[in-house]
Amino acid sequence: VCSSDLSTIMAIATILDPRYKYQFAEWAYKKVYGDSYGIELSLFKEKLFALYGEYTKNSQGSSQSPYPSSSNAQGTLNKESQSNSFMQDFDQYSSHEFESVSKSELEMYLEESKLPRVEVFDVLGYWRTNEGRYPLLS
Repeated sequence: VCSSDLSTIMAIATILDPRYKYQFAEWAYKKVYGDSYGIELSLFKEKLFALYGEYTKNSQGSSQSPYPSSSNAQGTLNKESQSNSFMQDFDQYSSHEFESVSKSELEMYLEESKLPRVEVFDVLGYWRTNEGRYPLLS
């Protein structure tokens, strides 16, 4: 493992500590790289999201969702909307006109506020507790 890879691994580990998150990596990159920190930070962010993408791709087939199957819910939704063509028309309109890009778990996690730094903190306990919110990250 070269020092660049080790730095990336350490930065990712720090980001996954909810007391530090992305702000710590940003601060550290400013300290280490000076004026060119923006380029290095962008490269790091690309690696972070590429790693998350690989993990997501590899996890999709290997684990079952903790949520109920959407096919049952979809079936109920379809029956209700069939009885009202007006609402069915709205559903079709909204699905095409207002397609939203959903955020990944990583993006949602990074957007949340950091936790306060305390002397004793169980990072693994945090991820066990938040497994329902972040099943892939945990």
